[in-house]
Amino acid sequence: MGSVVWLKQSLADQASFGDAERNALARIFYVIAIVVFASLVLGTFNNLFSDWARFPFAIPAAAVIIGALIAAARLGHLRVASILLPPVTLATVAHVLWTRDGLHDNGVLSLAGVLVIGGVLLTRRAMIVFTIATLTVLLGVGYAEIAGLLQNRLSEFTDVRHLVGVCLVLVVIAITARVIAESLFMSLHQAQEKSAALEESQERLARMIDASPESITITTLDDGVFIEANPACEQLYGYKREELMGRSAVELGFWADPEDRRTFIADLRRHGVVEAREVRLRRRNGELREALASGALIELEGRQLMLFQAVDVTERRRAEHLLEESEARLAKMIEASPEAITIGSLEDGKFIEANPACEQLTGYTREELIGRSPVELGFWPDPEERGRFISDLRRDQVVHGRELRLRRKGGELRTILASAAIIDFKGRKFILFQAVDITERKSAEKALSEHEVMLRELSAHHDSVREGERAHIAREIHDELGQALTALRMDLSVLGIKFGEADPRIREQVQELKGRVDAIVQVVRDVATALRPAALDLGIVPGLEWLVEEFQKRNGIHCTVSVAESDIALGEARSIVLFRIVQESLTNVSRHSGARNVEILLDHDAERIRLDVEDDGVGFDVEAARSKKTFGLLGIQERVIMLRGELSIASAPGRGTRVSVSMPIA
Repeated sequence: MGSVVWLKQSLADQASFGDAERNALARIFYVIAIVVFASLVLGTFNNLFSDWARFPFAIPAAAVIIGALIAAARLGHLRVASILLPPVTLATVAHVLWTRDGLHDNGVLSLAGVLVIGGVLLTRRAMIVFTIATLTVLLGVGYAEIAGLLQNRLSEFTDVRHLVGVCLVLVVIAITARVIAESLFMSLHQAQEKSAALEESQERLARMIDASPESITITTLDDGVFIEANPACEQLYGYKREELMGRSAVELGFWADPEDRRTFIADLRRHGVVEAREVRLRRRNGELREALASGALIELEGRQLMLFQAVDVTERRRAEHLLEESEARLAKMIEASPEAITIGSLEDGKFIEANPACEQLTGYTREELIGRSPVELGFWPDPEERGRFISDLRRDQVVHGRELRLRRKGGELRTILASAAIIDFKGRKFILFQAVDITERKSAEKALSEHEVMLRELSAHHDSVREGERAHIAREIHDELGQALTALRMDLSVLGIKFGEADPRIREQVQELKGRVDAIVQVVRDVATALRPAALDLGIVPGLEWLVEEFQKRNGIHCTVSVAESDIALGEARSIVLFRIVQESLTNVSRHSGARNVEILLDHDAERIRLDVEDDGVGFDVEAARSKKTFGLLGIQERVIMLRGELSIASAPGRGTRVSVSMPIA
C-alpha cells in the first residue's frame, strides 16, 4: 500500500514539470536506461561461462524489464518508466549482493550507482524513501555477512565499522545526486520560465505593434529595406504589407526631402534614438503628409536595424493652423471692436487682455489694466451688484445684456450694457467681458420718456379741454339756439293765427316754415347730443345705455349692456374715457365687423373697473392693424395709458373681436 502511495505522489510531482524539464528527464532516462541495460546484457554474457549453480538469473530478468521500461517510455509512459527504473535496478543489485558479491567491490559501487540513478530520476520525497530502501538492503546484506548467514569470498572483511562507513558514503552520494539533479532541473525550470516570458513578451509586443494606431516599421539602417510593418503603416503609406517587404523607403520615395532622412539617420546613429521629429512623408498616390516620427536602433540576429514610428499629424496641423488663423482673426476683431472687451481670471478677476475700446470706456491704458482686477481699480460702485453678476455668471456660465454702473478712472459713473461668459483657455477658466457705454442713450431715453409723458399729458389736457368745449358748445346750442328756434316757432304760430285766416297761402307758408324750424331744432338736438350726451351727466351706466339704444336704432345690430353693480362711483374723466372707448368700438363694429350681436360688460371691485366690448363679427389681424397705426386704436390706447390703465385687444379673422380695458377707479 505504501509503494502505491509513493508511486502516485511521484507521478503527481512529475506532472508539474515543464516541457524543458520533461525533455531533459527523457534524455537522462534514456541514457541511464540504455547504460544499465547494456551493463546487464554484458553481465549476462559474462556469467554464461561461470558456475550455472550460482548464475544470477535476476540480471537477464532485470535486462528484460528495463527493455520493457524503455519501450514504455517510447510509447509515452516516460513518467512511469523513470519512476520504476531505480527500484528495478535496486532489486537487481540486492539480489546479486545477496546471492554472490556481498558488500565489497562491485556491490558497493552498484549501490552507489543505484542511488545516483534514483537521485536523478526521482523526486525529493521519492528519493528519501528510495535511499532508506537502499540503506535497508545494505544493512540487511551486511548483517547477514556478519552473522554468517551469507558466505562469499569477502565476507570476513565485513564488520560494523565497514557498514557504517558504506552507509555514510551512500547517504552523501544520495544527497549529492539529488542536489545536483534539483539544481539541474531548477536551472532548466528557470530557463523555461525566462523563455516562456520572453515568448509571451514577444507575442504581446507583436500584438501591441499590430494594434498600434501609429505606423511602426522595422527596416535596415543604411538603405531602409522593410523587414516588418504593422497595419497602421498601410494606412499611412497606402501600400499593403506584402508590397513593402523587401523594398526600401528610398526606392518607394517615402521621404519628401532626402535631406530629412539623412539627418534623421545621422542623429539616430549618434544618439541611438530620435524622438518626435516632424517630417514630411509621401504616400503611394503622391500626397504629402506631415508626420511626427521617432526612431530607435535595435539589434536582431546580429544586424543593426531601425525601429521607425510615425503618427500622421496632417489633420492636426491643419486644425492647429486653422485655430491659429481663427485666434488671429478673433484678436483682430477684439482689437477693432467698438465694444469694450476684456479677458480676466475667474479666480481673482485680474485682467490678461483689454482692447482699445476698453481704454476709452474705463479711462485706463491697457498697461494699467493688465495684472489688476476690477475690484482693485474700483470699477464696481455697488459691490452687491457685482456679487449678483458674478453669482449668475458662475451658475449659468453666461450673462447677456445686463445694465450696470461703471466707475471710470476719474470717478465718473457711466451706465453700461454688459455681457459675460466663462471660457476655457489653456486649461484655465477666464471671464470674457463685453460692455457698451449707454450713458448717452439712457439719457436720451429718459428725455424721450419725459417728452412722451409731456405729450400724453398735453393730449389728455387737450382731450379734457375738448370735452369741456363740447359740453359748453352742446349747452350753448341747446340753450341759446334751441330757445331762439323755439321763439321763432312761436312767432310763426302767432303770424299764422293773425294772417292765416285772411290768406290761405300765408297759412301754408307758415306751416312749411314751422316744419323747417322743427327740423332745425332736431338737428340742433342731435348735434348737442353728439357733442355731449345729456345721459352721461347722470353717470356711466345711463350714458352707455343711451349709446347702445341709439346704436341699435341706427344699425339694427343687437347690443346688450351687462353691469355687475348699477351703483358705480366713477369720476367724470374716467366716465368720459370709457364712454368714448365704447363709442369708438361700436363705430368700428358698424363699419367693419359685420357682427350681429355685441355684448358690453362693465364690472369693478374696490380698486379697479373693467370694461369688455365683444362682438361676433369677422375679426381682424391685431398686429397688422397696429402696424398701420390706425388712429381709432391709437386713440383708445392713449386714453387708457393716461389713466394708468391697461388695454388688450383679442381678435383673429373669423373669430370676432374682444376689447378689454382695466383701470383704477380713482
